[in-house]
Amino acid sequence: MKKLSSGHVPTILDFLQQNGAPGNLLPVAERMLEIQQELRRCLPAGVAEDCEVCGLQDGNLVIQVSSPSVASKLRQTLPRLSQALTHQGWKINAIRLRLQPVNSSSESMAYAGSKRTGVPKKEEIPVSALEQFSRLANALEDSPLRTALEKAVRRRR
Repeated sequence: MKKLSSGHVPTILDFLQQNGAPGNLLPVAERMLEIQQELRRCLPAGVAEDCEVCGLQDGNLVIQVSSPSVASKLRQTLPRLSQALTHQGWKINAIRLRLQPVNSSSESMAYAGSKRTGVPKKEEIPVSALEQFSRLANALEDSPLRTALEKAVRRRR
């Protein structure tokens, strides 16, 4: 990581507070968390658990689903979901679904050995990164993002 002229190593919080595109990362993440929560409220439990908001840009909502059967069930509820999100104040013009199976190659590495034990393999996170996440959480107002960061740090310590 590049040091500033004062010798200060930039933190995650510094990065998020910069002006320009990277500085917009925090509001975008918070907005996606809000949409994810609304999605979970609007969908049946069996479907909501297998859906994740990937993005919202120019009124186009992208939802990642874990299987074709979930995508099929979700397609049946799209009109109602779109209405509910619009009623909550979200500007949604279209909803796209993206299939991302749970056993994809990127996740299979993280879950190596989980088929035998049923427990995902935890990747090690450096202590310095945990401290940065903790500082970031403390700098945020009470929000779902802050709660998630605090929970993640507690689980990894």
